[in-house]
Amino acid sequence: MEYTTYLFDFDYTLADSSRGIVICFRNVLERHGHAGISDEAIKRTIGKTLEESFSILSGITAPETLAAYKREYVKEADTHMTVNTFFFPETIGVLRTLKEQGAKVGIISTKYRYRIHEMVDQHFPKNFFDIIIGGEDVKHPKPHPQGIKKALRRLHRQRSETLYIGDSTVDAQAAQAAQVDFVGVLNGMTTRNELAAYPHRQILENLSLLPLVRKFSPYEPQKHLTGRILYASRFSRKVLAFGKLLHQKQIGGKHEIKENPETCTCKNCRQTFCGNYCPHCGQTRDTPRFTIRNAFQNILSGFFNIDDGFSRNLVELLYRPGYMIRDYLKGKRVHYFKPFQTLFVLAALYIMAVQLFDPDAMKSTETKEEERPTISHLIDELHYQQEHTSDTCAQYYLGQSITYADSARLSKEHRQEEQLKAIVASVRADEDEDEDEDDDMWDDLAEVGSEVKEAFHTLTNNYFAEDSNFFTAVANLMKSWIHGNKAFSILALLPLFTIGTRISFRRTPIGRRINLTENFFAQVYIACQILWISLLVLPFTREAHLDDIFDLDNVAIFFLFAWDYRQLFGLSWWKSLWRTLLMFFYGILMLAMACSLIIATIILAAYVVQWMK
Repeated sequence: MEYTTYLFDFDYTLADSSRGIVICFRNVLERHGHAGISDEAIKRTIGKTLEESFSILSGITAPETLAAYKREYVKEADTHMTVNTFFFPETIGVLRTLKEQGAKVGIISTKYRYRIHEMVDQHFPKNFFDIIIGGEDVKHPKPHPQGIKKALRRLHRQRSETLYIGDSTVDAQAAQAAQVDFVGVLNGMTTRNELAAYPHRQILENLSLLPLVRKFSPYEPQKHLTGRILYASRFSRKVLAFGKLLHQKQIGGKHEIKENPETCTCKNCRQTFCGNYCPHCGQTRDTPRFTIRNAFQNILSGFFNIDDGFSRNLVELLYRPGYMIRDYLKGKRVHYFKPFQTLFVLAALYIMAVQLFDPDAMKSTETKEEERPTISHLIDELHYQQEHTSDTCAQYYLGQSITYADSARLSKEHRQEEQLKAIVASVRADEDEDEDEDDDMWDDLAEVGSEVKEAFHTLTNNYFAEDSNFFTAVANLMKSWIHGNKAFSILALLPLFTIGTRISFRRTPIGRRINLTENFFAQVYIACQILWISLLVLPFTREAHLDDIFDLDNVAIFFLFAWDYRQLFGLSWWKSLWRTLLMFFYGILMLAMACSLIIATIILAAYVVQWMK
């Protein structure tokens, strides 16, 4: 059975506001002469009312004094609290998952409600939380159950289907008094043993696994099932649990490593420090000896400037590409390799793999150039056929063909000679500063114009033959563009995909917050993903398509885009597929418009050159 209502404590459960709390308490206490109170002592009072916290820290019991301290604290919090409060990495993903499952989500805290809104309104849409009850909404704060019971009445929910999540013994006592199930999290200062002393369903390291907590254990015997059905039911629940665990891993990504409080001496600069990195030179405290594993990484870093971020990119592009892109755009960039660097390294690795598994693909372009017959080769072939035929008529026509071919060769050589002479004359004219510079310029322009006219005439004849039309010309240019250089084709199409994505997803909640430049970087990562999968598939297919943009099938590429967009924009499969289809439609439409514009420009230029002559 699943819970339908999830009520959360705020501080140390959903968010870490300890820095702001410590600053506010310390400013008030030191102002009144209470010095020497440690940060840890202040943090251990989080979850209690302000009067109780000040009484514990200062030893004062007079209500008037505690009330005055409270007023000063509120003024300090207006300045320091919100800017020093941060959601835990897994918080937003877990809350969104619970809402997607149809559950009611609320917050019960001793913190003021308006202060909670200052934080949650920055990260969640309006009315995301079904209820928020702050310290000003109840007469009796936790561990009294008034807040929880008030939330259940407003939400019209039963205690049996409600789960309360908190980090302290105060939260555990409140849940016990309200007769609702409790899950403890170890984000705060309370230990596992302290929470375990109270009734609980689970005690978790953080919120990541919260959606997997059920009211009844998945292994609880059910008498009405036979052994085989029970086994199948357990297996299906395991599969379901694994799927949800994977989903949480996809949403959460890499968790930040907690600061190591132990003192360490930097191996580089011999500076003594606490934490994970030396504040003097920046080197990590964990600098291992060289082993086969990190030696290989060091070699790759030397050749490609690759670090841990590149391997993390490769892994996350396979199972959480959209979430990874969203994290990168939101500012979580220290753990990831930059998108363009990733693309260039993958392109280099792809070419190396092609040379290894399909070397003929690398030779195909060179072979086509070598196999293109020249005029001299044609003349030799005609001479050979003329000498080995006994038909007089055939010999006559072959001789005529040799004459025409020879004339074409001489004409080509003559044109090349004339072009060379024109270039030499132009250089000499520049050196001598001829007074007739304007006349020479127009003569050279006319000469070049005749060649340009001939080239454009050939181009327009090819595109606008009797059996062709303007749309065929557009299609041919699109084909020649796409089937050219692989890397250039990818980079050239990224702006079209970027604009198409912006148009197609601009009305989604997340799409509104992603600008055009961020969409462009997202497209670079998607191109990296497709190139990476093409690289993984190549050893099995042993067939590279260097003339195509991607090696994968068009249907596979479409579903990869839809999968990435589903994670990036937080949509259902149906909406993601539909908007992905719109994106490709807009992209192809803009590509056709661009090709049409290029062809129209070429034709206009040809007519202008002809008119100038």
